[in-house]
Parts: sequence; structure tokens; C-alpha cells
Amino acid sequence: MEVFLNFCDEGTGKNFTGHLNKALTDSGISTFLPTQQQHQPSDIQRAIEGCDVFIAVFSRNYASSFFCLDHLSYLLSLSKRERLILPVFYTVEPSHVRWQMGPFEEAFVDHKIKSGLAEEIMQKWRSSLKEVADFNGWNMKDFRTEAKLVNKIVKHVSMEVVRKTPLHVADHPIGLDSRVADVMRLLDLNTNDTQMIGIHGMGGIGKTTLAKAVFNHIKSSFTSSCFLSDIREKSENISGVVTLQKQLLNDLFNEEDTNINDVHKGINVIKSRIGSKKILVVLDDVSDHNQLEKLVGKRDWHCQGSRIIITTRDEHVLNVHDRVRNHHIYKLEGLNDTESLQLFSWHAFRRDEPMQQYVKLSIDVVSTLGGLPLALEVLGSYLWDQTTIQAWEDTVTDLKKVPNNDVMLKLKISYDGLNEKEKQIFLDIACFFIGENKDYAIDIWKGCRLPASNSINRLLQRCLIKIDGGKCLRMHDQIHAMGRCIVELENLDDPGSRSRLWDQDVIFDMLKNHKGTSKVRSLMLKGNGQEQSLETEAFKSMTNLKLLSISDACLIGSLKYLSSELMWLKCPLRSLPDDFRLEKLIYLDLSKSDAVFDLSNGNNKQLFPKLKILKLTSCRNLKRIPNCSLYPNLEKMILEFCSKLVEIPDSIGVLRNLVSLNLQHCSSLKKLPDSLGSLTKLEELDVSFDSNNYGQLKELPKNLGSLISLRTLKIGFNTSLTRLPSTFSGLCSLEELDARPCNLQGMIPDDFEKLSSLRNLNVSENVLMRDHSQLENMDISGCKLLVTIPELPTSLVHLDAFGCVNLQSMPKLSHLSKLHTLWISNCLQLVAIPELPTSVEYLEASGCVNLKTMPKLSHLSKLRALVICNCEQLIAIPELPTSLTIMRAFGCKRLQTLPKLSHLSKLVDLQLSTSNHLVAFPDLPTNLWYLGVIKWKCLQTLPRLSHISNLKCLQVFDCGELLTIEDLPIALETLDASYCPSLQTIPNLSHLSQLHMLKLINCKRLSEIHGLSGLKSLSTLHLSGCNPQVLRRQRLEKEMFTPLRSLCVPGSKVPNWFTHKWTMQDTTENPDWYMKQTVSCIVPRVSEEGGLHFRQIMVCLVVYSSDFRFTHPSHRVTLSLKREGTEVYRVSFTNFTGSHGNHMYFHLVELGRGDMPLLDPMVGGDQIELVNESENWKGKIEAKNELGPSMTSLCFLLKEAGIHFVYKPEDTKDSISEKLADFINSLYLQ
Repeated sequence: MEVFLNFCDEGTGKNFTGHLNKALTDSGISTFLPTQQQHQPSDIQRAIEGCDVFIAVFSRNYASSFFCLDHLSYLLSLSKRERLILPVFYTVEPSHVRWQMGPFEEAFVDHKIKSGLAEEIMQKWRSSLKEVADFNGWNMKDFRTEAKLVNKIVKHVSMEVVRKTPLHVADHPIGLDSRVADVMRLLDLNTNDTQMIGIHGMGGIGKTTLAKAVFNHIKSSFTSSCFLSDIREKSENISGVVTLQKQLLNDLFNEEDTNINDVHKGINVIKSRIGSKKILVVLDDVSDHNQLEKLVGKRDWHCQGSRIIITTRDEHVLNVHDRVRNHHIYKLEGLNDTESLQLFSWHAFRRDEPMQQYVKLSIDVVSTLGGLPLALEVLGSYLWDQTTIQAWEDTVTDLKKVPNNDVMLKLKISYDGLNEKEKQIFLDIACFFIGENKDYAIDIWKGCRLPASNSINRLLQRCLIKIDGGKCLRMHDQIHAMGRCIVELENLDDPGSRSRLWDQDVIFDMLKNHKGTSKVRSLMLKGNGQEQSLETEAFKSMTNLKLLSISDACLIGSLKYLSSELMWLKCPLRSLPDDFRLEKLIYLDLSKSDAVFDLSNGNNKQLFPKLKILKLTSCRNLKRIPNCSLYPNLEKMILEFCSKLVEIPDSIGVLRNLVSLNLQHCSSLKKLPDSLGSLTKLEELDVSFDSNNYGQLKELPKNLGSLISLRTLKIGFNTSLTRLPSTFSGLCSLEELDARPCNLQGMIPDDFEKLSSLRNLNVSENVLMRDHSQLENMDISGCKLLVTIPELPTSLVHLDAFGCVNLQSMPKLSHLSKLHTLWISNCLQLVAIPELPTSVEYLEASGCVNLKTMPKLSHLSKLRALVICNCEQLIAIPELPTSLTIMRAFGCKRLQTLPKLSHLSKLVDLQLSTSNHLVAFPDLPTNLWYLGVIKWKCLQTLPRLSHISNLKCLQVFDCGELLTIEDLPIALETLDASYCPSLQTIPNLSHLSQLHMLKLINCKRLSEIHGLSGLKSLSTLHLSGCNPQVLRRQRLEKEMFTPLRSLCVPGSKVPNWFTHKWTMQDTTENPDWYMKQTVSCIVPRVSEEGGLHFRQIMVCLVVYSSDFRFTHPSHRVTLSLKREGTEVYRVSFTNFTGSHGNHMYFHLVELGRGDMPLLDPMVGGDQIELVNESENWKGKIEAKNELGPSMTSLCFLLKEAGIHFVYKPEDTKDSISEKLADFINSLYLQ
């Protein structure tokens, strides 16, 4: 799964979005950042098409970015598929985005006036913004810190990753296809009833595997889906059932905070919600019919078409209350002999058949396993490394002694083949670590001197464990049960005499009655959320206890009663007593403890001489850590979010084995001791913050350069940090430096090039560092004091110098043979770009207002995109390479010559504009699909275009001298020639069978549109501001109106056949700035006997406007549908661009679309409300006097409005089209 981050680099790219991207990637989620990676446009489009999650970060600068808006509108233009779109409102309000108000309004004014963008493009952007603004998302103002918002988004996306990722079924799905087909026949997806299907069979037979395969196969056919696994195990306590209920609601309705705290409330919530949509739910490993009652209830709870699949070992579960009918129960049998031998061979020989000398033995083994897939996998994997015939024969003999139905004993043969240390790790996983991170468990086992990594590999090889995509340890429930059974059999009657304890009730009983013995090796107590007290004296007899983990409980009494053999202790403490001494302890986790640790009592004895990992995360009262001499062999120290920590002691220098030091978000920490430089094995140092939580660190140790093993240094957002120490160049192993933004100025030594291992550097909003020989990515954007860039390393791939406003010169670049992307936009003082290497694929130099010359480009055989907008001093563009696919050069006012374009066979996107000197238009290449010609003041005619067979969109906007458009290609889909007041003729349009959008706004001298009536695909037609004669010389046929969804023509009346009509009365509040007009009606009731249903709503708006093209006020008319006082549907209209006069706007509203789509059919009694809101821009032009003296400050007025309900089958498309055609013809054919 990939997440596409849609954001304005200038607005959030260096702070919020940067943090979000890092948090996502740290969580293992792939991201795509178009403004940083600088892929060519086709790559970006493919990324948008392929993304599963699209996050739009709306900042104050968002709407000023052409690329942000273009990417958003492209996303929404794609065919609908299951894709999550998440808006984030960062320093703006949803209303700013939805209605293009505030900074969004200003940006659109700039687009129109300064950039000269066509109204067609901007309308697409407006529609896209409106649509996305109403999606569920987040507003920064609702979060105290950026970090909290980032965490919220990452958690949400992570859950979406889990939901969207297909379930892993099997490495070798032998015999699965036929069984999936059997279940599909039972499901019968062609019927619209609700069905519950049961899959019944013994443990290990493959029920879960089959259910996963079916789930993956059909889930796309349902609105929402959920796979609840391990229900039997998770339902062992009440809190587990509540967790399952929450997961169900979260997966089906995307609700993280369901506010369910007991099972009965969960049942009621599920019952009230689950029938609202067509769902697929799989309940895996159900052991009791009550579990079904608590999770999915009865068939009549569910929406028509829903499917519930239940897997169970007990067929009685399905029969109770006839919940699953007998003919909907699939009894899963074992694999046949051929399938069994094939599956066994894949695990025993890594091929689909046995080796010749093992054929008979393989058949003998398979014959004892009854076609049970789990046993075939485990025994096959066990025999994989049994290399002698004798070992195989012994295994066959052992198997034949086991009764056929005793699966566990057959599986135990594989366990018995492990060595003693491997058995210990296997039992630890079965009892404690299922679902835990593999690396976390490995740290513990290493501390206990167990060969963790090798043992994990051995268990994986034998199919006794699995590791999921999140690196969590997993185990089949049969093997899980076998492991715990092995431990329970150590002593059936006396749990206190077993090696491992995990059951809450058993543990409390044992501790309460002091029944523990020296045989207890490990104890893990996970409470139920209600904190309980435990007497430490109850642990006194457990003298061999090595692993102790306690949550939701507190220890009372002296810690001297804890075993001196403890190696791993995880337990929050309220206080730290003087007798806390555990000399064999290796892993100590006291996170979230209330204790204020003070062990500096003069006793210098090493309390934890073998301690390797110390974790004190979120110890809010911690001001100082214990003297480091008490734990001299420490390798990892984790102190993140210790907000009161004020210092790190000098004694940290004794930790010569320390590899990782995490001081992230230690907000009271101001300095680090110089003794830190003694840690020659330290590989990672993190003292970073985020943009909402700045650190107070003022300096780094002077001898920081002595950290010769340091690979990662994170010091971001310590804004008081102004210098790196002079020894910094000694960090010879440094691979990653994140120092954004730390106000580092003038402190980088000349020998910085010694950092030969540096790969990733982020010093945005600082100053540039010198040569780094292995550097690949350099981000120096926003370095406002930077005047010149020194020599760059030949390893460089991406250089981002965006917004270096004082940058005057650049170094030699031609030798950078790996340079892929060069981003130097908004470098205001830059005069020239040096010669470029042939490796460059993307060059953007927009906003370089003093740039006068471009380097040679024709030799850049890999160049895909050239963007040089608003380079106001640029006179010429040099010859271009044939590899170019996109070129944008608008706002270059002094441009006098254009290069040859006709040979650019790969060029598909071309936009030229705002030149005061260009007269001749060059010949064009034949593969263009988009051509934008904007504000070309001297242009009188376009070149011939009919030979450009792929051209889909032509925008000729605000070309004041343009007289004629000679011809058009037949594939054209969009033609926008708005604001070309001199335009007199356009070619006959009748051959444009694919044209769906035609805009000719304010083409006042255009007298006729030939072929208009022959357009059969037109969905948008806007002719406001045109001479009415354009419609008076031809009759418009009804076929032209059939596909129309938006129509604007001169006129001043609502058709008489409209169901409801109003003459609008104005209600003004603060007349200089705001007008609001409101009308409403009640939806009529229709007779169901006649089969009538509401299909659509047609809206007609008669609008008066002055020529507000250059003031761009924010006007919107909103149609909303309310049911019992609650808004259930909303759509808005804002496309009111035009010239002085009255215009009629017709919109055909699809109730399933809009700002708030209607999920249920419109019914009689619903209320329809039309609201016109007009909010003027400060630079408004006064409207004409005919508006009346009280209205002279307004530029827009809704004069009439009408609504017509379209029914099916009474109002066919033909009848509506015919009525509309007759009405328009009656106005213009008089």
C-alpha cells in the first residue's frame, strides 16, 4: 500500500508534512512525495492512480500551488475505486477550502489574474476542493500538538493498511481452489438475501486458511468487511469480547473511538449500526453460540446482501437457534492422498514431490496424518533436516504409535526434536509473546543468554511459529495450545510448580495463597484494566524467577523478596526503595512509573552490573537518572518523553558499551555532558522534537566528534542550538543527520567533507554545509541567509534549494553524473543556472524573478519536465531535448523567442502564457494532450491543430487579440476559449463526438457556433457574456441536452414547467460585505403503487452579476436536503463567472453525489433548502446602478430560483431534455 501526500512544500513540506512522512515510513508505510522526489508528471499520475490512501494537507499556501490542485483534481477524475481520501486542515478552516475563502480565495485570484489560468481548470479545482473538504479528516486546531495529530493520522492509516492488505492465506495453497469454489456456491452472491455460512471441521484442518481465501476473493463486493480471528481465545474474558466488538465496528464503520465499555452496550450499538450497509464478516474459531450473539446477532439485524462466515470446530455452535441453516454448513475434510503428499513434499523437500529414495517413507508419513494440513506442514518441516533414512524410519515408527485422532501428539514430535534452548524459546512464545514484536523478545532472550536469532529461524523453518508483516510473533492455535499444554502438564494440580504462569486467575490465586515455588521461571500478568495490589512477599518462594512482567497492578512491600535470578523486569513503580538490587538483571522497563529515582545515596556498589537495556519512557516525574556507574554494561537507554528530565549525569561516560541513546521529547533538557564523547560504540543519538514542541538544547558536547561509531544523529527542532562543535567532522560513520530547523549559522568547519559516510542530510532552514562525498539527498530549502552554494559531491541525486531567497550563485553542476532532480524555485536573486549534467530529469526554476539566462538543455537526454514559471527577466528558452514530456513557461513577461517544439515527440503537456513580446506561435508536436495558451496578448490566430490527434484539452484563455481558431482535432474533450473578446470564428464542432465541456465565456464578438446542436456528449456548456446571436441561428435538438449536467446561457427567467419557483428576496447582514438569501420547499409524497421514485433534481438559478472577473468575490448557492431537521444531503454551486447582465444556470443534481452524498432515497416530507451567500472581496467593483442604491456595493445577486423534481419512470431523460430544448429554443428563435 502506498500513501500519496498532497501538500504545498512551501506551506508544510519542511515541518508538518515532513514529520508525517517520517512517521509513516517509520511505521513501515510507503509514501510518495511528488514535490520532494520530483518525479516526472507521468510518474506522479501513476502514483496517484496506484495509491490506496491520499492525504491532502490544506495549509494557507496550498491553493497557491498549481501542482497541489492539479494532483487533487486528477485524483477525483479517476474512475471510482476503494481509495481512502483524508483531508488535514493545517492552519486553515474547512470552510476556507470548501468555499475558497480567505487564503484560498486570494490564491484563486492570483491564479486568474497573474497566471492567467483558464476558468475550466479553476472550476475543476474548486469542485475538487469542495468535494474533499467534506470528507472525514482532521483539523489541527483540535489537537494540542502536531505530534498528536501526526500520531492520530499514522494510527488511522496503519489501520487502513491492515484493512486493505489481503490476508495471507498460505505459502502452498494445495487443494484450496476447489474448496473455495464449494463455499462460493453456498454464499451465492447473486442473491440479495442475508446469509450466514458455517465452515466446520477439526483443528488444523484448514478452516482459517479457507476462510481467508474466500474473504480475499469476495470482500471487494461489499461496502465494508471485517475478519475477526481467534475468537475462542480472545473471548476468554469480558474485556476480550469488548475488544472484538470494537474491532468489528472500527473495521466496518471506521470508528476508532466507539465508547463501548461493556458487552451489552456493544450488542446494542452493533444491532443499531450493522444493518446500515452491505457487509462481509468472518468470525474465525467460534467456540460458543453466545459469541455469535454478542458479535453479529441474528440474520434480520443485517442489510440485504450481507454475508456472515463462521468457522468452528463445534457444529452445535451453528445449529443453536437455527442461526445457520443445515444446507449452509460446509464440512471441511482433509486433503486427499495426492494433495497431502504434494503439501508434505513442499515442506520436507522444498519441491512438489518426494526425492526418489524417500517416496515410500513419505507415503508412510502422509498416511498417518489423515490429510491434516497443519500436521503435514509441521512434520514435513521437521523431516527437512533429518538427513538419514534411519531418522525417517524412526519418525514413521513414532507416528504409528499415536492414535489417528491425537493431533497434538503428532505435532509434539516436531517439538521433541528441538534442543533444550530452542524448546525454552518456543514455550516462551506460546505462553507470553504471541503478538509481541520479534526484536523486543529477542532482546530479552539474548539477555537470558539464549541463542535467540538462530532459534527463531529454526522455529520458522519447522513451521512452529510465523512472523507477520509487523514483525510480530504468531503461532497456529493448535501449536499454541500444544505449547501451553506442555507447560500445564509439568504439574496439573499445582500451577505454582510450573515453569511459566500467564493466566490471570491462576496467578492471583497462587500469589494470594503464597503457593509459588522455585520451579516458576517466568510470570507475566496482564490485568483487566483495574489496578490491583500485590504483596511482594508472595514472590519470596519463587527463587528461580527470571522473567517478571506486571501491568495493571502495583507491588506493595520490599523488593528484596523478588528473585535474585531476575533477568527481565517490567513493572511501573510508585517508589524506588533502597533495597532495589538485582545483580543479574539484563532488561529493566519502568516506563510510566510515578517514582522519582534517587539512587545517589553514596552507595557505589553496582546494583545492576549486567543490565543491558534500561527503558524509562514517559516517567513524568523523572528529573535525573540514577548514577550510570550502577549499570556500567548498558547498551540501550530509552528516556523519551521524560518531560522533567533536566540533566544527564557525567557518569554516562562509563557506559562504554552504549549503542543507542533516546532522549526524544525530553523538553527540560538543555545540555548534554562532555563525557558523552567517551561513548565510542554509540550508533544512535536522538534528542529531537517536532514543530509544536521545540527543544531547549543549547549546545552539543565539544568532543562530539569522538563518537566514531555514530550512524544517526537527530537534533531537529532544538531552535536554541546555533552551532555544531568544531569536532563534528570526526563523525566518520555518520549516515543520517536531521537538523531541521535548528538555526545553525556560520559554524560548519571547512573539514566537513570528512563525513564520508553521510547519505541523508536535512538542514532545511539552516545554512549549507560543505562537501559531503557520499551525500545523495540534500535539502537546504528555506536557508534564507545562504548566498552561494559551495562545491557539491558527485554522489548527489536530489538537490532542493527552494526558497533560498538570497542565493546569488550556484557551483559547477555538470560533473554531478547522478543528479536527477534540481529544485531551485523562488531563489529571488539567482541570475543564471550553470551547465547541467545529462542525468537531470526534472528541473524547476519557477519564481526566480531575476533569472536572465538558461543553460544549454538540448543535450539533457533524460529531461522529462521543465517548469520555469514567473521568471520575469528571462528572454529566451534554449533548444529543448526530445525526451521532454511536460513544459510550463507562464508568467515569463520578457520572453521574446521560443525554441522549436515540433520535434518533441514525447511532449504531452504544454502551457505558455503572459508574454508581452511573442507574436508567432511555433509549430506543435503531434502527441500533445493538453495545450494551454494563456494571456498571449499579441496572438491573433492559433496554428492548425487537427493533426494533433491526441489533444484532449485546449484552453485559450484571455488572449485579447485572438480573432480565430481555425480547426480542432476530433479527439478533443475540453474546449475553453473564455475571455477572448475579439474572437469571431471557431470551426464547426459537429465532428467533435467526444467533446464534453465547452466554455466560451465573454466571447462578445462571436456570432455563431456551428455544429453546437450536433454535440451528443456535452455535459457542460457555458456561454455567459456571449452575444445572444450565437443561439439565434440554429435550433438546438433535444439530443444535445440529454448528457448536459451544467448549462449557463444569457437569460432571466425560470421555465414555467419547474415544480417550484421563487423570486428571491434579499436578507442582508452587514451590507458592505455579506448577503444571504434563503428559500425552501417540502418534497411531495409520491404514490408507491405507480412505481414512482425520485431520480434527480434540476435546479435553475437566474443570476445577475457585474463583470467581477478581476475581483473574484466568493459566491455560493447551496442546495441541502433535511430530514426531520437533520441535514442529510448537500451540494454547492459556485461557478458564477461571467460579465455584466442576467444569466440562467441549470444544474442537474445527482443525489448520490455532492458535498454530502445522500445514502438513502429522497422521500416525501423531506425539506429542500436553497441558500445564496455572497461574500465580497475587498477590492470589489461596484455593481451597476440598476441594482438599486442599497445594493451598489454588491457584484452578485440571485434574482430567481427554481427546482424541478425528476421522477422515474415518469420523467424519462428524453422528456426532460425535450422540455429544456424547447425552453431554450423559445428564447432565442423568436
